[in-house]
Amino acid sequence: LAEAGGAPVEILARTFDEAGMEALWQDCDCLLSLHRSEGYGLPVAEALSRAIPVISSRQGGVLDFADDSGCLLVSGIPATPSPGRGQYAEWSGWLEPDTAAAAAAIVEVTSNYRAALSRAEAGRRMLQAATSPARVREAFEAAASHTGCPTEIGGYPGK
Repeated sequence: LAEAGGAPVEILARTFDEAGMEALWQDCDCLLSLHRSEGYGLPVAEALSRAIPVISSRQGGVLDFADDSGCLLVSGIPATPSPGRGQYAEWSGWLEPDTAAAAAAIVEVTSNYRAALSRAEAGRRMLQAATSPARVREAFEAAASHTGCPTEIGGYPGK
């Protein structure tokens, strides 16, 4: 935490129920999501849906709905696969996020919170556009066309 320039960082390592999570979101000034890879990036999406500033690894599913205009994305170097990859049978190109860049992003957020909130609002709008029914349908149809799956959902034929 010293790398964050004395910014007031609090790390919580416990499980929250739905009400606890909502209270946490209400108190949250910024979400830090450093990960090697991330499926969809639900915590990032939840923060952006509330226009909460986000610092996230530039890796994984978050890139489907976030970019530098709406988040502070942290690059890194490719991770080295370990011999015991656990449940991951194939190497998927993980990223080791640059923690010094993440610390600099924390300082940036805390030193100019108004700009961070503006960026988060841009991220909220980007998320909203990326998850619109039309965009989701478009992505589903594109994916289905590559797999040969029919594009009928609930009795509604595809294009």
